Amino acid sequence: MHFTQKMMYMALGGLLVLAGYILAGVANDSVAQSGAEDVTFGEITCRRLEVVDDEGKLFNNEHGGAVKAYGKDGGQAELSTYEYGGGIAIFNKGGQNVLQASVEGKGGGIIRTYDKSGNRTGRLGERELSLK
Repeated sequence: MHFTQKMMYMALGGLLVLAGYILAGVANDSVAQSGAEDVTFGEITCRRLEVVDDEGKLFNNEHGGAVKAYGKDGGQAELSTYEYGGGIAIFNKGGQNVLQASVEGKGGGIIRTYDKSGNRTGRLGERELSLK
């Protein structure tokens, strides 16, 4: 592909992005409520969700960020990111972590299971270790 063709595709892409931005600005349903702190929605559909602090910066810390979902009658699920990648954790109604899937320090995946008391019952990963 020649340089001129590449530039034409980039210009076309830029115009499409600009058109999408303009259309989103015209549609009032894409604008969040200003000043609302506690709002209840029936359903939210989005392509990307960013949680920001009061200054508009992504809400995370030096280790990454996390999103937690709490069950009506107990239990919890957590999706997190950190320096090596990400992970998920599932907690029972007693607050014990019963399933964990994450990325190890060397980039390999690992899955750990625990009983209702928090004792490790299994591990599947890049390196198999004895249960302790």
